[in-house]
Amino acid sequence: MSGTRANKIPPETVTQEKSENATFSDTEVELGDFMAGDSFTEFEINVTQAYDSVAPTASIGIDSNHEKYLTTSQCNLKAINRYIIEDTIILSGDETIKIYIPIIS
Repeated sequence: MSGTRANKIPPETVTQEKSENATFSDTEVELGDFMAGDSFTEFEINVTQAYDSVAPTASIGIDSNHEKYLTTSQCNLKAINRYIIEDTIILSGDETIKIYIPIIS
């Protein structure tokens, strides 16, 4: 069985991009509260300054799964780069999405 779903263009009042700045001293940064039915096509971490710790990492997810959308193995803070996951994701429930930066000792 196959089918299609109409693409509904969101109204201009709906934010099309959400970004936050984080530093190495942050442990988590909230991107926002999102509702069931919201859709995403890309998650990105843009490293603009390399970190010189042993194994610095970051991820994007929710409290119960810090790596739900971008895993630590997909983002290395030791290298200046843009780490991007492109996938269409439609939320099945409300979520608070965050960037997680584990404390490195």
